[in-house]
Order: sequence, then C-alpha cells, then structure tokens
Amino acid sequence: MGLRSFPDPQSGSDIFPFDHGIDVANDNAIMAQNIAKKGFTHARKLDNWEYDQGTLKRRKPFTAKSSIDWSAEGDYGDGLETPGTFKGGHLFTDINGTARLLHAHDNGTIKEWAALATSVNRVSGLTAGQRVRFEDFNGACFAVNGAERPRRADAATWRAAGAPVVLAAPTIGALSAGNVEAGTYLYMVTACIHDGSNVILESDHSAYLTVTYASAAQQVVNWAASADARVNWYRLYRTTRDTGTPFFLHTEGNVFTATDSTADASLSEQEAAGLGRNGVMPICSMIAKSGKRLAVVDTNGKICLSIIATNDYEMEYFPDDDTHRFKLPGRATPTACFPIGNKDEDDNANDLFLAQATSCYILRDTDPYGVIEPISREVGCRNADAIAQHGRYLFFMSHRGLEFLGPQGSPVMISQHVNPYFKGGGPLNLLGISGEQFLSLTTSENRLYINFRDDSAKRGAHKALVLDLEVFNPFEPTNPITTRFTGPHDGPGMAYLVEGETSQLYVLDNENYRLLERGTGVYDSIDAVDTAIRDEWWSGPLGGAFLTFRKRFRSLNLFQVTDADTTVSIEIDYGRIQDRDRVFPMNAEVREWNKPWNKAWAGSSKWKGCFGLKPNMCGSMMTVKNKGQNTSVNRIHIGLNFNYTVAKQRTVCAR
Repeated sequence: MGLRSFPDPQSGSDIFPFDHGIDVANDNAIMAQNIAKKGFTHARKLDNWEYDQGTLKRRKPFTAKSSIDWSAEGDYGDGLETPGTFKGGHLFTDINGTARLLHAHDNGTIKEWAALATSVNRVSGLTAGQRVRFEDFNGACFAVNGAERPRRADAATWRAAGAPVVLAAPTIGALSAGNVEAGTYLYMVTACIHDGSNVILESDHSAYLTVTYASAAQQVVNWAASADARVNWYRLYRTTRDTGTPFFLHTEGNVFTATDSTADASLSEQEAAGLGRNGVMPICSMIAKSGKRLAVVDTNGKICLSIIATNDYEMEYFPDDDTHRFKLPGRATPTACFPIGNKDEDDNANDLFLAQATSCYILRDTDPYGVIEPISREVGCRNADAIAQHGRYLFFMSHRGLEFLGPQGSPVMISQHVNPYFKGGGPLNLLGISGEQFLSLTTSENRLYINFRDDSAKRGAHKALVLDLEVFNPFEPTNPITTRFTGPHDGPGMAYLVEGETSQLYVLDNENYRLLERGTGVYDSIDAVDTAIRDEWWSGPLGGAFLTFRKRFRSLNLFQVTDADTTVSIEIDYGRIQDRDRVFPMNAEVREWNKPWNKAWAGSSKWKGCFGLKPNMCGSMMTVKNKGQNTSVNRIHIGLNFNYTVAKQRTVCAR
C-alpha cells in the first residue's frame, strides 16, 4: 500500500511507500457498505477531509477574507470606530449580478466587504448590540434588527425600507368662484418617494377632508410636509361630486398646496390605491421571502405579510388589517419565520414555516386568507436562526434536539446520540448550550452545520456539529446508519457561517474578530501570511456504518504533517469506553514529499506513526479527537486510518 499524493509530472511518481498502509484502492466517500467482513480492515472517511478516487487531500483551509481586526479602532469608511463582535452576515446578489458580502456589528453598523483590508459602511447609527437578519427579494436586500425601521439595499445604495408614514388630513385655504360644481367632495393626500421619473413608494391615505360647495367654485388645499426625510413628492386626490370613492389624482409634485378648479370630467383617470393597502413596513426582528411576499415578525409578536409583489417595490407595502397582520395561536412569542418549498431555492419557497417555543405551523402558499396548519403542539424552534432547509426538507433545533420535518408530516428528532452537546451531561459531562441566541443552522455542500456555544465566556458560537446529508435518508431519519454527525469542530471562534455562491463558507469569527473564508486554497493565512488559526477536530462515527457488528479496534494511523507529537483522545460508542490524552508520536524518519501547494516542508515535516489500542477497545463505533490546537503554521492534517476486526453480535435466546 502507498499513500498517493497529487500527481505532479515534475516530481516523478506520485506514490511513495508508507510504513503502516492505507486504503487507496477505494473511494472512501462512496465505499460499498458491505465491504467490512470478518477479518477485513476498513477505513471510514473523515468529514473534514477531501477525498478523490485513490487520493487523500488535506482539508479545506481557512483564509482571510479580511485582514481588519474588528476589535480595534480604524477607518472603515465613516471615520474612527470600533466595530466589535459580529451580529449577522449575509451574501446577496444584486440586480446587476454582483455578489455582495455583508456583515453587521454590535456597534450598530452594517458593512460590506470590499477588499482584504477594506470594508465599507453601508448603514450606521443603528441600536448597538442588536442581531441583524437579512433577506433577498428581486435583487434587493433587506436588513432588520428589531429596533429601527428595516433597511433596503439596491446594489450599494441603502435606505430605510417601507412606505412613508401617513400624513395628516389636508386643510382648506381661500375659496372663490371656479369650475368645481356644487356638491360634496372628499380630498386626501399621500406622501411619496420619487426617483426622478417614477413614484416608487406611496403612503396610505391621509385622513379625509370633506368640502361642500354651494355653487361652482375653486378651493385652495394645503398639507404639511412629511417628517420622513425620504419623501420628495406628494399626490392630492379627490372624489367626484357626492361620491365616497374612488379617489382620482388631482395634483402631484414636490409641493404643499394646490388650487382645485377642476370639473369632474377633467379629472385624471388615475385612481389612488385602496385604503390600507400601502401600510408601513413595521419594525421587525425576523424576515422571510415566501410566496412572492415579504413576511416579518414585528415587535408586538404579530406575523405581518406584504402584498404580492409585481414589481421591485411592492414587497414593501404591508396592509394594516387583521388579515395581513395576525398573531399565532396562544400567547407565546414567535421564535421563527422561515420560507420553505419544493427546493431550497428562493423562487420555490411558497409555504411559510412559523414557530413558537413549543409549537410550529405552516401557512400554505403564504396566503393571509388561508388556514394556519398546525404541525406540532409539542415542539417549536429555539430561535429564528436555528432553522435551515436542504432539498425539500427542513431541519430546526427544538428544546428536545435536532428536528427533521419531512415526509412524515410532523417533526422527528434525529439527534439522540448527540443531544448531550445541546442539553449537557452524557459520559463526557458536557455543559450543553449556553445562550440560545448563539445557536444557528447553515447548509453548505451537502452538510448541515449546527453552530452553538457551550461556554458563557465565549463571544458567540464557537463549536459546530456537522450532519452528513450525503448519507442522510429522509425516510429513516432516526437510523444511526443514515444519520452521521461529525464535530464538534472547535473554532475558529465562529459566530455565524454564511454560504458563498460557489459553496464556500464565510466564517464570522468572534474569537479573533476576523472575516474568514473556508474554501479553495492551500494554507491558513491572515493577510496572505501563514498564521496559526485554531483548529480542533473530531473524527466522527468511524465504523458507524455497521452498528449491528461489534468491532475490536486494533490500531490507529494519523497522517499529519507536524514537528511535534499530537495528543488525542479515543472514545468508543459515545464515550462508553475511553482512552484519554494519548500521545501520538511523530514518525522519527523525515520524509520528502513534493506538495503541489508549494510549501517548503521537505526539510522539516514529519509523518505521524501508528500505535496499538488498548485491548478493551471494542464497540460499534470509534471517535478520535485531536486535543491540541494549531501552534505551528505547518501542522497540516492529511487523514486518518484505523484497523479493526469484525464479529457479529452474539444473541442469547431461550431453547
């Protein structure tokens, strides 16, 4: 057997011998499940390593998306400030096809990454410390924080979102002879946002002014300017004689007065939008795009739905009625508002998932006139970030564990084996989740990342469990063979994970105040300099594919480039049997290997060796934990292999 490196024509053969052997004849990512038989050796793949047919590659590295230290003062576009911890992140593609990476901070700013050492302030002056959530719609991006009016981004231009606030009723001025026939008329005025050629947002109706003319007349009508700084246009509407509706446009412009001497027959044919349609977008802490509407949760706990958007701005109109603004059953505060559909694509998300702490519902087609369908009266979502969709199916964290909402029609808990990480306890006396606000779910590259915090001294989430969705069977979600977790990946100080356009992950690192990217690349770097970025790992359920077979684990190989020994802990069956803090000695022999990623390792790098395991290491699955941290920039993980023999479990039965 030999360890296969990347083929490199300049280095000759891409095979060199390794003392203890490794399986390179099979693709471990798709290895047949019946390969392990009595006496055979078997290798399971590591979730955080990359595998090709016959080739082991190092894990994807973290690289610096930004070299700025967010804990220090600096000029980030709007003068000296100290951004501090991340409070949210998002990647959106604007109407021009440009990808924009956004990150919010606890100093009340929303910034956009521009270059390695540059982030530009897009929004500032928000309430400090608020969690910011984002949503895309028709090339625009919305940001909400539960304290200020939502913000909208069109490319690099940001503004307060939603229709202007309703104006006070217009008032009358001078009256004289004119062309308005004798009778009773209603007037009302609206405040508008005008982009130079079109009205893009218009307020709801003002209060009405009623005027009765005894004879043909003309009337001066006045109104006050809006307090909304965005308003730069006004429209005056009037009914025809002795009618209450509809209103017809009389005057528009950036003016505050008009003289009405227009006969009914000469009025514009343009009618005003219906009363209540152009309601203000409320202050909200959650936001979702579903069924061609925006759905938000306001500060009173109401679910608020916009009208169906037929252009780039109608999603900002929120009718002010009990149909479009409603509460969920019971008195509990909503905890989640999430779009779901036939696929995890925005344009296919037509149903709205709504949750409270101990219940969850679906509003089909996000229809405000429809029925809220109860999904569960026992479990709900912990917070608005603890939910993600993969394909047709939904995952969310409840107070009992990780839930799967799929073909069964009701939530199924699939996390029995890893619940101690959430609740505490277990054979390792785990602490459990510390601070539900730091719990979030993200999907990327057929992986579900569960980010959480179990140490109250941390600035945010700092651990991640990973569910392998490639082997997950939605029809057997409780089967441990088809439900494999890896992790917890401890660090680098993650707060939120944001999926990129090409499936890379952006890491908002609240431990080191860095913006990192986990994607292509060859080494861990900050500002293009090799850097010791923290990295701990857990192998996951090695041998877990054959839980009906009892294995005797014989030996373990660790393939890693380093100049020091490594300390690892080995656990059998989730800690039932443990071998703690074993020193994994490096191989004394220096081996040269031409790495195509151009690292100067030939003179100093060493391969780890192999050691036998304790005689009592028997069970269904094994976990290997690297106890060290990255103290050397040259400590690169290559892979892991172990050997075991298999015997079918004995059963006892009555004769």
